[in-house]
Amino acid sequence: MKRYTVYKHPSQGIEAIKTGFSWPALLFGIVWLIIKKLWMITALWIIIFISLIIIATFTHETGSVILNITILVGNIVLILLPGFKGNDWVIYNLKRRGYSYISSIEAESPEAAIEQVIKGA
Repeated sequence: MKRYTVYKHPSQGIEAIKTGFSWPALLFGIVWLIIKKLWMITALWIIIFISLIIIATFTHETGSVILNITILVGNIVLILLPGFKGNDWVIYNLKRRGYSYISSIEAESPEAAIEQVIKGA
């Protein structure tokens, strides 16, 4: 069973978001961000990614080990961040759009979590 936080919007219904790590966000990165309509985070992710490419391109000739390690660490963090923070970003986006917290529930799927909330309400 997984833990889900459930949110409700007055006109757009109920959403259940898994708590913790998101494998789809890790595996699909930027595509996952776009599907979840996290536009500002997507834009920031792209800007950082392009910046790292530009820095790597222009500093490749210097041979600086510290700079190369910094760029490598930046890329690794950029790849891993959606997996660790993706669900939190989705929750923040729901709250910003007017969803309110209902409860936190253990369930097999988001649909099962929503069903439990509806039955309990």
